[in-house]
Amino acid sequence: MAGADGEFSGRKDEGQKQCTLVNAIDQLFVLIRVKNDLVVLNFRLDHGAAGEMPAALESARAAYSDRQSTPGADSLAWALYRNGMFEEARAKSDEALIESWMWAPQDPVLLFRCGMITNVLGYLRQAIRLNPQFAMINWSIANSIPKALEVGR
Repeated sequence: MAGADGEFSGRKDEGQKQCTLVNAIDQLFVLIRVKNDLVVLNFRLDHGAAGEMPAALESARAAYSDRQSTPGADSLAWALYRNGMFEEARAKSDEALIESWMWAPQDPVLLFRCGMITNVLGYLRQAIRLNPQFAMINWSIANSIPKALEVGR
């Protein structure tokens, strides 16, 4: 993996430690047969290198096939997006968003991803307004969008 948040803060050693820890946790959960695949998958999607994205997409498809849920649809949408499959990502993102409004509204990570996928700044503003600190790596991505987002608009 690319190095987690440490890479963006200039502390690659810290980022590498985060990646090592996530991999160890993943191996532990596999050994004790705890389903934690979406947590690890989302970490890899957010922090992994471009070359790791095809395997992440395969994992996301398998996870979604195993349990069709809002978190599963969100992870699959993000994996599709990270692999450049934007039309499929939009459809899966819409599914996750609709389901989330029924069961778990106001999830800033889901809204951020929907915003990135649909490029609708309203979702991005809402995610940041709900929790400006939810993940600094996501803020770095959002800041790359033309016209920096303004909280409260």
